Amino acid sequence: VTKQGPRATVTKQGPRTTVTKQGPRATVTKQGPRTTVTKQGPRTTVTKQGHRTTVTKQGPRTTITKQGPRTTVTKQGHRTTVTKQGPRTTVTKQEPRTTVTKQGPRTTVTKQGPRTTVTKQGHRTTVTKQGPRTTVTKQGPRTTVTKQGPRTTV
Repeated sequence: VTKQGPRATVTKQGPRTTVTKQGPRATVTKQGPRTTVTKQGPRTTVTKQGHRTTVTKQGPRTTITKQGPRTTVTKQGHRTTVTKQGPRTTVTKQEPRTTVTKQGPRTTVTKQGPRTTVTKQGHRTTVTKQGPRTTVTKQGPRTTVTKQGPRTTV
């Protein structure tokens, strides 16, 4: 145990584990060359695994996982998961049936259960797919095209 000033304490446990206590709230645990666990207060824990993966736990419900420079997964409670893939694509999963995929500023795909998919393209066009046969396309405020099976179009 090494005491550094009035606030910091470094505890070395074997050849791989080092625990650094910084004041009453922050604790940094280094486990081998790749894993670092930082505890910030009673609610926030940041785990760094290698140079690409960071897991941040905020309280009992929210977990943020950063995988490389492009992918971030945010878990909020046991039902909602938000995955950010690069600067344009965001996938929001709201258990157990709804998935919202945002692709860039204009396109949003909402999957509701196994049969219904709603695709919003810009502010005018919405395509709703209901099961394998029915597709409803809304183009602006006046035009709606309903396709029922391979033969019927309204």
